[in-house]
Amino acid sequence: MELTLAIEDLSHLEIKDSQGIVYSIIKKSVIEDWKNELKKVVSKDRFINQSRVRKEYHWGQGKINRFIEEGKLTENREISDKAVYYDRKEIEKILEGN
Repeated sequence: MELTLAIEDLSHLEIKDSQGIVYSIIKKSVIEDWKNELKKVVSKDRFINQSRVRKEYHWGQGKINRFIEEGKLTENREISDKAVYYDRKEIEKILEGN
């Protein structure tokens, strides 16, 4: 499988496979930061609809378009490309072509 890498910043990589599916690789520390920021936003207004937070909350230059779960990003039906989280060993396997 042929892979293309696009480096957005030091904490986020995107891999595109030969079929055009894009995978996001994000450091666990960044995911923890996102989770903490989302908790702050939700706790400020207990009446905020979580789907609205998911759609509207901005992180840096981009949007958080999916809820964050432990060790992975859940797929958002509004996003056409699949986004998954890989740990370091899985990233190395992908980059080595295994």
